[in-house]
Amino acid sequence: EGDPRVTFDLRDVNLRLRQARAALEGAEIQRDAAVLDRDRTRALVEANAAAKAQFDAVEFRARGAEVGVASAEVAVDMSEKAVRDSIVRAPYDGVIVRRLVNEGDYATTMPPTSLIVIEETVVLDLRILVPSSEMNRIRHESAGH
Repeated sequence: EGDPRVTFDLRDVNLRLRQARAALEGAEIQRDAAVLDRDRTRALVEANAAAKAQFDAVEFRARGAEVGVASAEVAVDMSEKAVRDSIVRAPYDGVIVRRLVNEGDYATTMPPTSLIVIEETVVLDLRILVPSSEMNRIRHESAGH
């Protein structure tokens, strides 16, 4: 259970993740610069060395930069999810009894493509046909074991 069973081509999703992380780093740098500019402008306004309108403009840029960071964080989260979703893990303990696709084959989600068949190894549901004349003997032998 939980072991990777199928891995999709990760090249694209890994590149998107790198791109999202770089965008986040850039957004954080812009935010830090905007916050620093806001703090400096606030000090100038308090010393009557800058107009309140100038501070308002800097404040809005800083708030916009915060939104940019939040957006970039979501992009990173989405890219990390795409990487996780590119690995199909076994939902329970079992054995792969059939592989329905080969390496390099295309798989779709709509309509879904079956990839593998896993059979559970812990539980065994055994059904056999037994003549009614043998039922007493089977019950007797199974009761003794």
